Amino acid sequence: LKLAAAGAAKSATTSSSPSTTTVSTTLYDQYVSALMGMNEVLLSGLKDLPEKDKREFVLHVMDRVNWAKIQKRKKTKKDGDELVGTSSGVAVPGLGGGAKKPSPDTAVASDALVTAAKAAQANSPSTSPREAGALVAMAIRKEKFVPPVPGIGKGVENALAGLKFVLTGTFPELGGGSGISLGKKKTESMIKTFGGTITGSVSGKTSYLLVGKDPGMSKVSKANEKGVPRLNLLDLKCLCEGGDPSDIKPI
Repeated sequence: LKLAAAGAAKSATTSSSPSTTTVSTTLYDQYVSALMGMNEVLLSGLKDLPEKDKREFVLHVMDRVNWAKIQKRKKTKKDGDELVGTSSGVAVPGLGGGAKKPSPDTAVASDALVTAAKAAQANSPSTSPREAGALVAMAIRKEKFVPPVPGIGKGVENALAGLKFVLTGTFPELGGGSGISLGKKKTESMIKTFGGTITGSVSGKTSYLLVGKDPGMSKVSKANEKGVPRLNLLDLKCLCEGGDPSDIKPI
């Protein structure tokens, strides 16, 4: 992403690139929301970029000159007007191919991109439905766990404030690290960005034991002994999105 941001800085100096003075604030915010929704799906580390670099990267993405060209293929039947559906029921024309229905984890990202794609067409009439629809296809091609972000989408700022977590096992859904540390740093970062705290051992003050793949039985046993509820990564995401703890069934 830093290389992309550097490329954005160069392309932002050309007359055809969006700039701070020419780009619509609303359109820019829509692209930011869409790209953040893709964090850890097709992008990695976007939210960790400095604000200046993140802005340059977003402007780079908004510049149609940097969009990938779609290769034309021979049509065996008329499919130019086929639609790709999203969780909200919004359909984007021009993609064809019958993309499968997105999962709940990618629904936010794909719906945000629908909005960005429509905005791109509204602000640039020369943008074809197929070009705009390509943004949506990026989000629904690969279904992965999408970490919530405070203040974006369903993410509620400080949703975990006052809660103490202990982690056990690995979290390959988030990636990063290796061995027994697989995914742990990103999981801890997610908890901290929502106001939660991390401790190394289970005690009577522990709010939840977050259980990943291949958990340590000593921590699980200690949690059972202390009456500490256990959660998985999807349960944690639910809490980050303002879910009621009483509605979450501890594992």
